[in-house]
Amino acid sequence: MLALHVHGLRNQIKYVWEKVPLIRLLSPTVIGIALASLFPSELALWISIGTAVALSLALLLRLQPIASGTILMLAFVSIGYGLTCTRVERLFEAHFENCLSASDATFLKVGVDELPQEKERTMKFIARVDAAINQGEWTPTQGKVLVYLQKDSAARALHIGDELMIHARCVEMEGPKNPGGFDYRAYMRMKQVHHQIYARSSDWKRIRMGGGWFRQIRGWQQQAVHRLSMLGMGEKEHAVLSALLLGSKQDLDRSQVDAFAKAGAMHVLAVSGLHVGIVYLLLSFALKPLLRLNGGAAWVAVISVLVLWGYAALTGLSASVSRSATMFTFLACREQLNRKGHVLNTLVASAFFLLCVDPFLLVDVGFQLSYLAVTGIVLLQPKINGWWRPKRAILQWTWSLMSVSIAAQLATAPIALYYFHQFPNYFLLTNLLVIPAASVILPAGIALLAVSWFKPLAEPITWGLNLLLRLLNDATEWIASLPFASTEGFDLSVPEVVMLYLFLFLSVSFLLIKYYYLLIFSLISLIGLQALGVREEIDRRQGQQIVFYSSAKYDAMAWVRGRRLVCISDSVLRPKDPAFQFDIGPHLYTWGAEVDFMVDDGAGCIRAAECWVLGLDQSTRIMDSMEVDVLWIKARTAQSPDEVLALASPNQLVLSATLDPPARSFWKGRAQNEGIPVHDLSEGALILALRLND
Repeated sequence: MLALHVHGLRNQIKYVWEKVPLIRLLSPTVIGIALASLFPSELALWISIGTAVALSLALLLRLQPIASGTILMLAFVSIGYGLTCTRVERLFEAHFENCLSASDATFLKVGVDELPQEKERTMKFIARVDAAINQGEWTPTQGKVLVYLQKDSAARALHIGDELMIHARCVEMEGPKNPGGFDYRAYMRMKQVHHQIYARSSDWKRIRMGGGWFRQIRGWQQQAVHRLSMLGMGEKEHAVLSALLLGSKQDLDRSQVDAFAKAGAMHVLAVSGLHVGIVYLLLSFALKPLLRLNGGAAWVAVISVLVLWGYAALTGLSASVSRSATMFTFLACREQLNRKGHVLNTLVASAFFLLCVDPFLLVDVGFQLSYLAVTGIVLLQPKINGWWRPKRAILQWTWSLMSVSIAAQLATAPIALYYFHQFPNYFLLTNLLVIPAASVILPAGIALLAVSWFKPLAEPITWGLNLLLRLLNDATEWIASLPFASTEGFDLSVPEVVMLYLFLFLSVSFLLIKYYYLLIFSLISLIGLQALGVREEIDRRQGQQIVFYSSAKYDAMAWVRGRRLVCISDSVLRPKDPAFQFDIGPHLYTWGAEVDFMVDDGAGCIRAAECWVLGLDQSTRIMDSMEVDVLWIKARTAQSPDEVLALASPNQLVLSATLDPPARSFWKGRAQNEGIPVHDLSEGALILALRLND
């Protein structure tokens, strides 16, 4: 019986392997890209060329099929490795970091590489560094830098392609300052950005205005957003339409974003595969009569590709839209040119093409989610849809839409939990409402843009869209307000993600092909997943620690003991405050502990196990001599530093991130003179491990 099941499973794998031959090329290429991301080398290009040539020569020896296949896969591992390493700009001598001064400002000539994003006080964008001053002379360079410009009218007017001269200090990007925080440095490294620069208005100037297609495309997008704003829609409705139709999120308020995120509908606001897919389906339906003509299939393919990329241009040609347009370009060509291969083969071909253009897309969240979702829909949706065959048309349509949502969620859930730490519990209800709404809003919005100049047509479309958008907003807010709308606090490691995918793969395979040994293997993988979680839980329960958070707004600390966490702050913490969400919240929610919040009234010492912590500011005085383990300076003290140190006799000095620089510098000097260890929270959080018997 076991042999029969194994033989059947082998046939299933063989079927996929033969029907999707390009996966034999994509898999080793992905391995090569991953190896290059972990272990880049300056000699990678020559190593890859030599390896590929040697393997190709070996292939000509007419070896056995298994040996030939192995050699071919090794060749593509080598190609993936070489392609990736040639794009690791930091490996080359011309990288601009070799021209930087350790402490002084540097002159850089940079080109704006992406659309500047407006922040509260700055304009932020990635720029390529074309030249830098080195030993008094301009030296051609390469590399990218993250630029923050003081926000003013000149910074707001920047576009892709503009060239700037900046005189400011360029520093290497820092890692997260608090435990559990998002590692923005690692994220930017995958974009080949290792440094950042901040320039005031007087520290930079535009030396050449960029031109070309990107500026024109951005102009079209802004004109379209402005035209929509003149049609009399409500503010919230206009904000959602601009995001859904044109990819412009600048008018969305925080409450809308939170509601869509909690309801699991953020994919509607981010123009990506869903939107391009809707456009493609509408095109396929509208152009169907052309298929009756001689050569009509080729014309349908050409028109589809042109319209898809035209829509991508209208939305600003963002990375996510460009990826989706590329994917559907391959699918359109396959469908209209009557290719007989499996649709998954076309999907793999588009992924292979994109990775050859930019290997670092492999670690891009949007790329991973897009291809996982489409792969899940292609492989799982037909099977899931076949589980139930309702007779009524409305039930058939509803179940079909639900099966698409289930397939996409199964394929993306583990990686989404890893990145976003939450799961929308009502995703089926959300998608039943928002996907049909988006399918109507998108073509209606395009039609509205086309006839916006003609009021007799524009006004009824505007009225209908405004009503539908209001219903969409109300629906997402209602779903987000439901009890248990989302489950938060997931903190998966990479091994746990792998084990979760293995469990899902084996479980779904069992449901589809009914091999009972797959059920046993899926249970074994589930046990492995649980074992990883138990190991983490044991590590947490065996220790305890005190965490002093690095925050420019809050003075907060946490005492962690096993599953319990007590967070103590100088004021009430507001979960919706961005400072809390960025500095403190990630650690609290990803720890998976029971969290108690307390406000420190400054009346005395805080005791965490046997560790005594004394927090001081201008309103607190030390009346008697004492011995404290940690002296926490939150602000300028009412007593002199010498008096404070003499009365408190601390073993550790902690300086708040809110402390002004002169006071921080003075306290550091006094602590060093007294031989007291000092930690500056402006440089990062402090974690003190406590003894188990405390």
